[in-house]
Amino acid sequence: PTNLIPCLSNYGYVEVQICTFGKRLHASLAHMTENPIQAMLRLMLRISQYMEEQQPQLVYNIRDLFSSQSGFAVPEHCEAWLDVHLPPGSPIGTIATELEEIMLREREQNARLNAELRIVTIDDGYELPEKGRMVEALKAVYARGSLPWEPQSFQSHSDANQLWAAGVKTIIMGPGELEMAHAPDESVSFQQVCLATQLYLDVLMNI
Repeated sequence: PTNLIPCLSNYGYVEVQICTFGKRLHASLAHMTENPIQAMLRLMLRISQYMEEQQPQLVYNIRDLFSSQSGFAVPEHCEAWLDVHLPPGSPIGTIATELEEIMLREREQNARLNAELRIVTIDDGYELPEKGRMVEALKAVYARGSLPWEPQSFQSHSDANQLWAAGVKTIIMGPGELEMAHAPDESVSFQQVCLATQLYLDVLMNI
């Protein structure tokens, strides 16, 4: 969903899984072991500080944070998932490595810490120039429809990342607003769907 704004670039994406482990123990004896939830919270704080202070251009989201259902006891396990979206051209490999280094430093500083960090998905972003057959065809269609030509960068992970990696120069453009995606009241204007259909047809007729 781009609100019918053409996106000639797409953010990169890193998906991170973090797990902390401990020993199941009665809640009254929690001081005798490393609590996986407390360990996870410390890790999340370190990672958040790194993101905000050293990589302010990226957008990160703590997507999930949960522990094993232990009842009146120290849990055995805590798990978190992070979404990291990076503007095109960001040093995605460096950022992934630095996240791993944060984990290594935490282990070195706390011998009781039993934790793992795994990079599950890593997709580079890209940026297309404002030229070429497809771009010119799309420009002409927008001009005929009196639509503003104001290309932007698509800020979410999408199939375009995989298409780009496969050598396909992908322009992202569709009905709906990203702010409405995955929201409780997710919806798309039917009028925009109809307009998008016409735009797609017009582009095909112009290439």
